[in-house]
Amino acid sequence: MGLEPENTMRGFRRALELGCKMIETDLHLVDGELILLHDVRLDRTTNGTGGLADISLEDLRKLDAGKGEQVPLLTELLDLCDGKEVVLNLEIKGAGVVGPMLEVLERYPLQQVVVSSFDWKQLRECRELAADLPLAVLVDAPELVCDSVGIFEELGAVSWNPGLALFDDASTKAVVDEIHDLGGKVYPFTVKTKEDLESVVEIGCDGAFVNDPIAVEQWLK
Repeated sequence: MGLEPENTMRGFRRALELGCKMIETDLHLVDGELILLHDVRLDRTTNGTGGLADISLEDLRKLDAGKGEQVPLLTELLDLCDGKEVVLNLEIKGAGVVGPMLEVLERYPLQQVVVSSFDWKQLRECRELAADLPLAVLVDAPELVCDSVGIFEELGAVSWNPGLALFDDASTKAVVDEIHDLGGKVYPFTVKTKEDLESVVEIGCDGAFVNDPIAVEQWLK
């Protein structure tokens, strides 16, 4: 559970107030607009029901995403962060996102971004269209770890973002070392407890995705 409703402008503003160095969000395309929402269904994070594919942008923006917040647009987040020292980690969730995303990012040339996805085909499309775009490879299935390192190297990615469950495997430390040898960073998801934090520190990770940065700051003391 985060400090504010996830993927909302209220949450993003709070992250900036707390001095977070990176903000992660999730991209889908609705009626030609890039919106920020984690799930393909509306039920968990809004007062709506049904699938994202079955709602118009106009109706989506009428929903409550928590504490009276709208489901935001990518451009709203980019406007909020314009000129600020924060990296935006944009996770591609839905289909058809890459082209529109790159068009939007061209209007914000100074904004630091990293584009991540579990869908490596879309990461390949990003690389084909934007040779210098920083990419991050997401993986949470043990059987895909080796392939994910290959994709990381193929794409010249900047970070490898594994699910925290992979840290139960003793071989993960070797993969972390391999990513470092390739010049990359390792940012696992999602640290929720002090024990989670201790495990990522012990294994040599460079950072982590968290829901509660205040708690993490206290654990680090």
